[in-house]
Amino acid sequence: MKRSHLRTAAIAVCLSCFAAGLVAVTAQASASGSQAPLRTNGQPNHYAPGPLQPVGLGNGGLISSPTVASRPTAMHTGLRAPRAAYPSSYDLRTRGKLPPVENQGNYVTCWAFAALGALESSMLPGDAQVFSADNVALKVGGAAHSYAANVTSAAAAYLARWAGPILASQDAYGDSYTPPGLTPAYHVQNVFFLPKRANQYDNGAIKSAIMKYGAVAVSIHAPETEQSWWESLHGKRHYATRFWKSDHNAYYYWGTASAEHDVDIVGWDDKYPRDNFSTKPPGNGAFIVRNSWGTSFGDKGYCYVSFYDTRLARTDLSMVFEGAEPTDNFSAIYQYDLGPSGAWGASSDTAWMANDFTAAKSDLLSAVSFWAQEPGSRYTIYAKTGSASTLIAEGSGTFSLAGYHTVHLARPLQLVAGQRFRVAVKLTTPGDATPIKLGPTLGPAGTNQSFVSSDGRTWTDVSTLKESTSRLDRC
Repeated sequence: MKRSHLRTAAIAVCLSCFAAGLVAVTAQASASGSQAPLRTNGQPNHYAPGPLQPVGLGNGGLISSPTVASRPTAMHTGLRAPRAAYPSSYDLRTRGKLPPVENQGNYVTCWAFAALGALESSMLPGDAQVFSADNVALKVGGAAHSYAANVTSAAAAYLARWAGPILASQDAYGDSYTPPGLTPAYHVQNVFFLPKRANQYDNGAIKSAIMKYGAVAVSIHAPETEQSWWESLHGKRHYATRFWKSDHNAYYYWGTASAEHDVDIVGWDDKYPRDNFSTKPPGNGAFIVRNSWGTSFGDKGYCYVSFYDTRLARTDLSMVFEGAEPTDNFSAIYQYDLGPSGAWGASSDTAWMANDFTAAKSDLLSAVSFWAQEPGSRYTIYAKTGSASTLIAEGSGTFSLAGYHTVHLARPLQLVAGQRFRVAVKLTTPGDATPIKLGPTLGPAGTNQSFVSSDGRTWTDVSTLKESTSRLDRC
């Protein structure tokens, strides 16, 4: 592996705003009418770069996540339910909820295929689409990149800023080229991240998400040194090692190695026999997994992974999508950041963030999006236009899950072309003292754009925060 350094000299608050012209908007946040004074002065900086430690790159291409990303609405009530609430088996393959199996080839792009597979699944059966993993891999950082290892949350950030999804028919995979001028086929507004599985019985959140949304993107340990995987991949069907048994396309890993591969969980069978595994787990039960190694792998691209596997969805958060929306859902997006790569806080799990924008045209500010990295996060959205001296509360709520959230304003705010406006969010992330997500800017950073605050009164310009250097391993 080659070691490189990621330098973030220009950062911005991860906060987006959406205009919708005169389109009617469904209210999802209640307005309180309370006010918070606005001042912009200096305060101590507490910028914490996200953890980018390596995890070992096998055939997949997963690195440890630099951020927690995802979203439910304020009305979301959570995904866990009593075990008896789920059927004993469930398979999206029989429900028209899965796109074709794809092949990542020799590139470490499993993260892109897993993320897009979850998105495509969430849109089925009503809307069958295949999106370009090539575009995600090459454009995830904003400019042309190689087919490098990354994380599914990076793909979520790419989608959240409307860089994609691009149709696969418009950008073919593996040619190291993305045609210019492509526009997204849909707008992704909401992404959920599920908690890590605590043990072999902690499967309710994933089961609920599969039934409600579709495939769930997860991490797994898939060692490229294990001949079993390669034997199966190349069609040598009858081969077994400690972890893999090709006769049953069954996999069970019980060790502590890193999870370096991303796949999609697409179903489960509580009664799947433990005898089908090369090494017998303590009990029955398995998830059905969709891989990105082509249809020659496993059972036409699928396999069973034991509930007792010690790395499947156990070391990283899992990701699902709440579908996608037509590109006319909003008329414009106001945003400075590429996506989260670090976090800021002031020794409290409550902090404020704000972005100042100049309205491109007279329009209605109809929704606000941001990242909340802890389940149970509470928010209040504020806004002001022109020379107004106070921020007016526009809505508040609680997210039951971590994620990227789009919240529609109960009272859309009138924007005037050429006039400055500010949107701020007070965010409480229980147990996390760095509530505010920061990320590299889409373009050159300027002053008086992004701000953070510990109290909503004294604000720090994000452009004054110290440059961060984080180490990133990549293959």
